[in-house]
Amino acid sequence: MKRLWLLLALLLVFPLALADDDDDEYDDGGSYSTLRIDQVFVSFEEEPPDLLLIRGRNFLASSSCPVVRLSGVPGELVVVEAFDDEILAELPFPDLVDGDYRLVVASGLKSDTYDLTIGAVGMEGPPGPRGEPGPEGPQGPQGVPGPQGATGSQGLQGATGPQGPQGVPGPTGPQGPPGPAADVSELEKEDRDRALQLIVDKVYLDGAMLWIEGRNFHNNLPEVPLVRMGGVE
Repeated sequence: MKRLWLLLALLLVFPLALADDDDDEYDDGGSYSTLRIDQVFVSFEEEPPDLLLIRGRNFLASSSCPVVRLSGVPGELVVVEAFDDEILAELPFPDLVDGDYRLVVASGLKSDTYDLTIGAVGMEGPPGPRGEPGPEGPQGPQGVPGPQGATGSQGLQGATGPQGPQGVPGPTGPQGPPGPAADVSELEKEDRDRALQLIVDKVYLDGAMLWIEGRNFHNNLPEVPLVRMGGVE
């Protein structure tokens, strides 16, 4: 099974590897006339040799096969496949050790270099430019309520509100005890005497009987009322 390790390709201080498209030269047909290395990857195989994948452009600038060299490695690397935008070459095994290397690709009179690190991490490059701010993220969940704050000062007294509606009458209370006896005035005594006075309202004769109608005929009970007529003994 093939173990692909992404090569940490670090371009340090060599302007040819970071050349802008505006600096490229074109031939009469409008094609690129400069050879350029854009990306380099290392494929560590289970069985040797390991492979070096080089991507760029104008690798077939001449009719001959492009030449690939690696600093610290004598001679040329074996080119397995070569296309105008991609080269696959063999790495020496086990002579290659971890470290920093300079890769050179040449085709005819055109060439380009690329600084890379194989295995070990190379030295840190300069910081890149600040990126654009990303989109605003979604709103987070509701936070935990904080502790209760201190009691505030007493506020000003508000204005008096309107009078409320008349309430429902309450139930009748219990009857109170009798009051003290009142003094009987002279007028009340006269009324009482008048009420007890004997009064004759009507007298008529029915045969041998004499009928007398009125009131208070029995005030002096058990005595029988006494009836007298003038001229009669």
